[in-house]
Amino acid sequence: MRQAVGGPGAPPTGGGTPGSGTSAEERLHGGTSVPRSDRPAESENPLKAAETEQCGNKIGNKCVFLTDKTFASMKKILLTCLLTLAAAGFASAQNYIVVNSEKVFKSLKEYNDALASLDRMAERYQEEVDRRFAEVETLYENYMAQKPSLTASARNARENAILAREKEVTEYQQQIFGTDGTLMKQRLELIRPIQERFFGAIEAYARQHGAELVLDSANNASLLFCNPAIDRTQQVIEALK
Repeated sequence: MRQAVGGPGAPPTGGGTPGSGTSAEERLHGGTSVPRSDRPAESENPLKAAETEQCGNKIGNKCVFLTDKTFASMKKILLTCLLTLAAAGFASAQNYIVVNSEKVFKSLKEYNDALASLDRMAERYQEEVDRRFAEVETLYENYMAQKPSLTASARNARENAILAREKEVTEYQQQIFGTDGTLMKQRLELIRPIQERFFGAIEAYARQHGAELVLDSANNASLLFCNPAIDRTQQVIEALK
């Protein structure tokens, strides 16, 4: 599923200027180019051994020998207890339901519309970031072409101007695509109401059907098996319509 945070159109991982592979600062300072973007023998039967001893077990002052018939009876009792416990555990498991949140969200028109809007917004912001980095690249190329004819002080001034402009663009990029950036805020504004409606529907369905626990099967690596009989994804989808 798409998470509650993070957004489509993730920000570019590079911080350098387009087409250069490195930032202006790295090239100006001559830095290293950094790309942007085997089984024991069987033991003797303990019951047979008990029969050959003078006294196998004592209850008070009396000797008690465990025969095959007695042992079989004990196994039957133990098996009955285990089956009873298993049945109790199975009954308890009926209080669990599973929902695939990703399928639920993708079934909601408002969710898909919100994602499409965020994608368009991310594309526009990325175009603006690319345009600003292209300006920095142009400044750098012009400086390199004129560098031989510039005095030391002029070179220093031009380099500082290029670095300052690159810093401004990098900060702008972070303001848009950062964790607390504009795009994230827009995502929260559009997606949070839909999430709250989804969680409300889940809680209402669980209470109505006596479910004590709801598991999300979407991208859940810890959920190794799910019996389709306890999957309630479609029911939740219907409840949200």
